Amino acid sequence: MPKTTNAQLRYFEIDRCLQNKYHRPSNSNHEAHLGCWTLNELAEAVSDALYEKNRRDEGIASRTIRDDIAALRKGIMGKYAPIENIKGVGYRYEDPSFKLTENPLQEDDLNKLKEALGILKQFRGFRYFEDLEVITGNLESKIARTELPIVQVDVCQGAQGLEHISVIRESMKNKTPLELYYRPFDSPEVKTVFHPYLLKEYNNRWFVFGYSNFYKNNGVYALDRIVSIKLKHLESFKEGNPIIIANYFNNIIGVTNKGTPLEDIVFTVREPRRNYIDSKPLHESQRVVYRGKNYTRYCMKLRINNELIAALLSYGPDLFVEKPLLLGQQMGQLTAEMAIIYQNPLS
Repeated sequence: MPKTTNAQLRYFEIDRCLQNKYHRPSNSNHEAHLGCWTLNELAEAVSDALYEKNRRDEGIASRTIRDDIAALRKGIMGKYAPIENIKGVGYRYEDPSFKLTENPLQEDDLNKLKEALGILKQFRGFRYFEDLEVITGNLESKIARTELPIVQVDVCQGAQGLEHISVIRESMKNKTPLELYYRPFDSPEVKTVFHPYLLKEYNNRWFVFGYSNFYKNNGVYALDRIVSIKLKHLESFKEGNPIIIANYFNNIIGVTNKGTPLEDIVFTVREPRRNYIDSKPLHESQRVVYRGKNYTRYCMKLRINNELIAALLSYGPDLFVEKPLLLGQQMGQLTAEMAIIYQNPLS
């Protein structure tokens, strides 16, 4: 997390503490000292806030809090914070109504934001866009923090290549090409100038669609196969066709698009697995052709690729491909090979 964001969170946490006009400092029981905070109390509160955000002990020192208070007094956050020091007691706002940030949101809005924030925070594990860190940091400073998330997103924290997302995003945003070293699983490493157009996630893997000077065409590149990447500021950016970019992934499942003709994929699914197909279609083109007592026949219009085959195979014996005949034969061959492997396990 960037240091500037840590500093912002410290400022917001100090502000949150000093807004509490009824806090009783640990070193005084006098009514006149309500709202005061000792340096140690502020340091502890800030440390707790940073730990909740970063999940590591920051160990904030009293000297850091003293410097932060001085910065707030000088208007580092756009307002001159009227923080007074009650000698021998602690710090508080001279004007009890002062707030570093105004929060016009209603309680219902805050509850919805807290839920959305809980979902957004789950993407931090793979260093998603750095702006997300700033956004969630600012939101956390303005709304109450929840103890446990009530919505969990399927995110693979150990996936490789996710560290490249921020550079690719910067490249697309500023229209600056990339120098890319790419190592496919089944061929030698390639060095190319690359012009990214679209980031795509599929099955907990991230891919980038763009134009390669080496291959002289558009293609999809897996982030986990990128060896190194950097911006090429002196190269001109090759603009992509907006229509191609918008529609490239429309007629496929997954990311493999070899430009083959669209085909009508007809398949039947037995009861009760058809309920899963009905409630979560394999593709937006999926339609019901016939609904019987024990099975349902569906049709999709797609390009055939490995991701489609994997999706169909995932339903095991409950799904049977009728058309095209060649795809059905391929599915049968694959299941036969699987049966042989399970009958004769690899040593």
